[in-house]
Amino acid sequence: MRRFFVICVLSTLPFSVFGQREVSFIEEYIDFSIGESGFETNGIYVFANNGDREVQMEIRFPFALGMDSIDVQRVYNLSYNKTMPYRSLNKSISFMLELAARDTVYINIAYTQTLLKNNVYILRSTQAWGKPLQKAQYSLTVHDSLSIENFSYLPDSQEDNVYHWEKYDFLPTEDFEVGLSFFGLR
Repeated sequence: MRRFFVICVLSTLPFSVFGQREVSFIEEYIDFSIGESGFETNGIYVFANNGDREVQMEIRFPFALGMDSIDVQRVYNLSYNKTMPYRSLNKSISFMLELAARDTVYINIAYTQTLLKNNVYILRSTQAWGKPLQKAQYSLTVHDSLSIENFSYLPDSQEDNVYHWEKYDFLPTEDFEVGLSFFGLR
C-alpha cells in the first residue's frame, strides 16, 4: 500500500520536475538599447535537453519592473519557427518550453521597459539553473542624448555608443544595471 501511495504522489508531480535535470540553460545573446522609446531588450536564450525523452516545462522569465512598465513584443521559438503563448504575471511572464530528446532550442524574447535613471535586466535568475552559462554575449547601444553614469559589469569593449560584453562559464552574482546621468529620469 505504501508503495502505491508513493507512485500516486510521484505521478501527480509535473513532468518538468523529472525532466528539469536533463534541461540546461546554456547560452544567451542579448542586445540592449537605451533611447527615447525606453530600455529595450532583444534576447536569444538557448536551452538544451540532454535526456533521452521529450521534456515540457514551464519557464518563468522575470523582469525588474512590474508588467505595467513592460511591453512584450515577442516570445518566439526560433528553432521550431513558432510564436509561443505566454502568461503575464506580476513581474514576469511564463511560457511552456518543449524540447525533443537530445535537442537544443533557441528562444527569442523581445520587450521594452520604462526608461529610468537606473535600468536593470535580471541576470541572477540564472543561478536557479544550478550551472553557469557556457557563453553569454551582451551589447548595449545608447542614444546620443544620454550618457552612462555607471555599469554593474564593466564592458569588455566599446565602439562609439555601443558597448560589448562577452562571458564564458558565467554564473552572475549581480544583475545587469545601467545608470544614466540624464535629468528628468526617476
